[in-house]
Amino acid sequence: MRTPKTPGKMPSDMTSTLAGDSGDKTIVPMINQITELQQQVEQLQHQLDISNKNLDSKLIKLNQANRRDELLADDGTIAQVNIACLSSLVQIVTTLSALIILLDSEFCRKLKNLKS
Repeated sequence: MRTPKTPGKMPSDMTSTLAGDSGDKTIVPMINQITELQQQVEQLQHQLDISNKNLDSKLIKLNQANRRDELLADDGTIAQVNIACLSSLVQIVTTLSALIILLDSEFCRKLKNLKS
């Protein structure tokens, strides 16, 4: 069985880069800039999370308001139906009252005719 060959000794410039002591002075500012950018990304991610929570909260409130509006509209429709029913009942009671008066007067007239 063969084992893979190792590349050997690490180059000296790579060792110094990994240790943080770079021979190339342009790498250190780039690494610092990368670190700053990572921190900015984390801050922006945190702000995005907060904004998303606020948006979710506002959407929930809007949904609840829409439900209240729907319930109020339903209540208004029910009220209109109730008004129409009550109006019909008033007409029926008025008609029945007129019939009772008519029957009463007819009954009284027949009674008078019987007595005479």
